[in-house]
Amino acid sequence: MIANKCATAGCHGHNGLANLNDYATLKERADNGNINKFVFELKMMPPTTTIQLTDVEKEKLQCWLKNGAQNN
Repeated sequence: MIANKCATAGCHGHNGLANLNDYATLKERADNGNINKFVFELKMMPPTTTIQLTDVEKEKLQCWLKNGAQNN
């Protein structure tokens, strides 16, 4: 889900923003609360000009974050 909707060209791929293709960076952003902050609190990600996460994808992301953002 992250690879398909977040870690893409022009977003969080290799363009200077947090590279979410790299698990270490992804894990850091999960652990420091930035993913939760920008996706669920501020609702800034994904931007409204891109494909949005479905409710099911949001639930999966929240579950993944709550369970330690494992590399799976």
